[in-house]
Amino acid sequence: MNTIKSQEQIINMIVTWAEQTTNIRAVVLAGTHGNDQVHSNPLATYHIQCIVNELNTMIWQEEWLHTFGEPLTTLQHIRHHSVTGAVACTQNVLYTDGIEIEFQIYPVSEWENQIDNESAFTTPIYQVLLDKDHRIQHSIVVLNQQSVRLNKPARQEYEQIQHEFWWYCMQTAKSLLQQELLVAKYQLDHILRTRYLEKMLDWYAGSQHEWDVMYHHDRAGYRQQLEPVLAQALAQTYAGNLLDDNWQSLLQMTKLFRNLSVYVAEVTGYEYDHEQDQRMIHYLHQLQNQ
Repeated sequence: MNTIKSQEQIINMIVTWAEQTTNIRAVVLAGTHGNDQVHSNPLATYHIQCIVNELNTMIWQEEWLHTFGEPLTTLQHIRHHSVTGAVACTQNVLYTDGIEIEFQIYPVSEWENQIDNESAFTTPIYQVLLDKDHRIQHSIVVLNQQSVRLNKPARQEYEQIQHEFWWYCMQTAKSLLQQELLVAKYQLDHILRTRYLEKMLDWYAGSQHEWDVMYHHDRAGYRQQLEPVLAQALAQTYAGNLLDDNWQSLLQMTKLFRNLSVYVAEVTGYEYDHEQDQRMIHYLHQLQNQ
């Protein structure tokens, strides 16, 4: 692998290329690279949004990908509309020097719709790199670290997460008891972890910072700043391919979920259902000991 270019070098190359390409009207840097307060990670993906006059040129003429190095592999996804045809394109490129760039290419109107849709549920970090027509600056707010929020849950949402978490703990334990490892792994890592443990971890982080925490889709902005004890507890929820290890992973996950949930309950004034917790833990141990 060649020497990885610095973030400054990458950004300068992209801006120079965009300035010299008439079709490109604006360029936006999204994600954690767009936040000066986050340390640069040389392996992190650069999320580049290109706002263009004409989309098809960018889709079907891929010579421009070589502007930033030699592509090792690429992946393209075109979003279509049933009437108007292609409305946006995502072009992922991994270069031989290890740099990975995700180009999200939009016509101006479609990009503005994208901003509106994103702001409705989670607001990424944006940094405008180029705006030839002085239109993009009026369409977005350039956000700093304190602008992206992990919202406080409603009481009903908090309670629902608890109930669902314990239900799927029961399902996972049954899978482990029946030695259905593949099913149990899916339940552990794609249901319990993604839907419930990570949600409670989000709320925990939000509650510690007055519900004002920067994060992108991978949560990199705050997951790297977890206190050591919590980071270790989270690491212990991962397991390999042994049934006993996955039992321990499940039980560790319940312990961590409980600790996070109790903390969030104290901050929000909600109630953690300790009775449900005790009943389900007792049942899980019964299954484990069969």
